[in-house]
Amino acid sequence: MISGAATPATRAFVMLAMMLLAVLFDRPALSMRSVGLAATIILLLRPENIFEPGFQMSFAAVGSLVAVAEWAARRPRVETPRRFAGLRRYLRGIATTSFVGSIATAPYAVFHFDRATHYAVIGNLLAMPVMGFVTMPAAALAVILMPFGLDAWPLRVMGFGIEIMLTVGRFVSGLPGAVSIVSAWPVWALALLSLGGLWVLIWRRSWRWLGLLPMAAALAWAFAARGPDVLVARDAVTVAVRGEDGRLRFVGEPSDDYSAGEWLKRDGDARDSDAAVATPADGVRCDAYGCIAKGRDGTIIAVASRVGALEEDCANAAVVVSAVPARRFCQGPKLVIDRIDVARAGGYALWLGPPLRIETVEGERGERPWSQKPPQKFRRRTISTAG
Repeated sequence: MISGAATPATRAFVMLAMMLLAVLFDRPALSMRSVGLAATIILLLRPENIFEPGFQMSFAAVGSLVAVAEWAARRPRVETPRRFAGLRRYLRGIATTSFVGSIATAPYAVFHFDRATHYAVIGNLLAMPVMGFVTMPAAALAVILMPFGLDAWPLRVMGFGIEIMLTVGRFVSGLPGAVSIVSAWPVWALALLSLGGLWVLIWRRSWRWLGLLPMAAALAWAFAARGPDVLVARDAVTVAVRGEDGRLRFVGEPSDDYSAGEWLKRDGDARDSDAAVATPADGVRCDAYGCIAKGRDGTIIAVASRVGALEEDCANAAVVVSAVPARRFCQGPKLVIDRIDVARAGGYALWLGPPLRIETVEGERGERPWSQKPPQKFRRRTISTAG
């Protein structure tokens, strides 16, 4: 309650309470039942949490760790005397939990944050001893001493430990190759991977490994997914076109820097928006009235900024994106997106096909009480164009 009852904290509290009760009743302390009970309680109270990165990553990590712990508990143990056996077990435990947790949370980190980290084991080996021997004991001591007003020094020690951990995190994240930008996964690939992972974690018999089949299919789907060929922001000025080399390039200087940066990040592209502006060498020609670009399949895409460009663009281009109203002037192209369209439907994503496929922000969001519904005429036009 003091921390705000975030999903990971609630999950940890429920599982620790279950572990203490299990010890009292001489039952296994680590069990998948405690994970399931924690998830049930959280989803009954806040069902929307299932879509949050914190919920997904927290339960993916702890479910995988419990499954590994159950597997290790069933293995026969052969103790051989070694020097520093306790230290070996401690370091091995940190490395194992770090590796398992990193593998389990990687798909969700890629989906939500478009990046994959590679040195989590190194970071945890350096930071976990500080947390275990400095930060957490000081935190526990501070809570005990709070009613007496003597918590100042333990809290300072706790803050010192946290600062060391942050320094370690900054050092590890700054190492060469520590982070890779990865293109976003389709949502159904993540759902299929999650279902396959749950099948592997929950069952204990040999049929558990059947869950690897949907997981493999999800990975193949994720890596084979093809990103949009054209992206149009809500201002109808910021437009990106995918070239023959498969990389997105902006047709003209993007005015919506946030959308431009997010597009590149979701595409697994580490460039900033300024470095991704198309040049004549990329086959993009611009003048005072707009730009002409070619998609990777040769489709001509015109981006018009003035009414004077529409006559020529509408006669030659297959797709026209106009920052000014263009419906009265443009009848020839396969698709026309003007300022009115993006104001009603939000941003656009186009797959040139064949067939031509269109997705819009409003179409993905759906009709909700808090979102403005586009006029019926506009919805009919979008559906017919997509077909």
